[in-house]
Amino acid sequence: MCPANRVQSKFKTKVVLEVLREKLTVNEIASKHELNPVMISRWKAEMVFGQGTNEVEKVKKEYESKQENLEQLDMAIKCHKSLNKQL
Repeated sequence: MCPANRVQSKFKTKVVLEVLREKLTVNEIASKHELNPVMISRWKAEMVFGQGTNEVEKVKKEYESKQENLEQLDMAIKCHKSLNKQL
């Protein structure tokens, strides 16, 4: 996959994940990114029903890994603050 396709694929995945979170409507997301809502719906169908499944899974795993790292850092900060209070 050439770099331009990789960027486009990551952008599509980002947009589709935004749709799947359901915080905004497809139309709102389309306006935000200056895209056609029908195109976003097609991307979603591709990702959810087949062609983009690997990319979605890859991004999802990356997100979950970062969340775990943030949780670990948060625990370390709380522990450090607790130890400083004891001193």
